[in-house]
Amino acid sequence: MAAIANDGTLLPPTLVDFIGGDGVPVTVQSVEPVGALPLSSENLESIRQGMWGVANNEILGTAVDPLAQLPVPVAGKTGTSETGGEPHAWFAGYAPAIPYTRSDGLQIAEPEIAVVVLMENAGEGSEVAAPIFRRVVELYYSIQPLTPYPWE
Repeated sequence: MAAIANDGTLLPPTLVDFIGGDGVPVTVQSVEPVGALPLSSENLESIRQGMWGVANNEILGTAVDPLAQLPVPVAGKTGTSETGGEPHAWFAGYAPAIPYTRSDGLQIAEPEIAVVVLMENAGEGSEVAAPIFRRVVELYYSIQPLTPYPWE
């Protein structure tokens, strides 16, 4: 997901254990690229446009409702994996998807965070996983949660 957001550079995953009071990880690790996606810039842009539509196209976007009113522009992809029982719900996305100005005036030009949410046997990706993605973005950017989870 991070490679799609950053024009194809593959980076090792970074696990964040704690985010400080100013919204940044307490320990920032340097990250060395480990490769590149075997896709052209045009193909990557097409994928990003599709992912933007999932989160923002009010007619076709499967995650528009759970991500509505989120001040940070996001892009992503919902998924529902059939299991023979209750399906697995997933959402993969990144933020910000386009340049974004935080409430303190700081402008963020490039994506900063990529998140994948997978909930086993939990239902639809747009109903279960996308709201969790939204909450992660709210926490990362120190945004007061706008709406409760669907199950709250």
